[in-house]
Amino acid sequence: MSHRARPGTARTAGRRPSTGAPGGNGRRSGQSLVEFALVLPILLLIVVALFDVGMYVFAANDITNAARKGVRVAIVDQTSGAAANAAIEQATGLGLTTADVSVAFYSAEDLSKQCAPVQVNCIAEVTVSYEWEPIAKSVLLLGLIFPDPITLSTTSRMPVERTYP
Repeated sequence: MSHRARPGTARTAGRRPSTGAPGGNGRRSGQSLVEFALVLPILLLIVVALFDVGMYVFAANDITNAARKGVRVAIVDQTSGAAANAAIEQATGLGLTTADVSVAFYSAEDLSKQCAPVQVNCIAEVTVSYEWEPIAKSVLLLGLIFPDPITLSTTSRMPVERTYP
């Protein structure tokens, strides 16, 4: 009589059938690897998208602060480039140039007319623009959705408080 237990008897109850691999986990580790390979690209896309959203919010906030700083300088100092330089210095993380900042002075009665010469109560306007491009553009053909950079632009206006020089 053999002392080997048959499948389904008391000695083998509760045990899992062996897959042939040491430890009996061959199929499970393969399944986990396949699941990980399927989920990883989606997780990476989500992480990159979250990073892009953060960079978009940073850029939008930075150009808003730059326009605000530029117009605050423009209402007290109308010399050539003072307001634009102040706006550029405020948004140091974006690498703005003078081409990205426009400064104008308009009549308080009609914002479509330039105010020349600049007087007290003319409206100073500073507009800051920035070309933002998402990092995820190259991931999973998102370049088809965002073919060109997205232009962020903000304008700030305030009345001139004093004329200088």
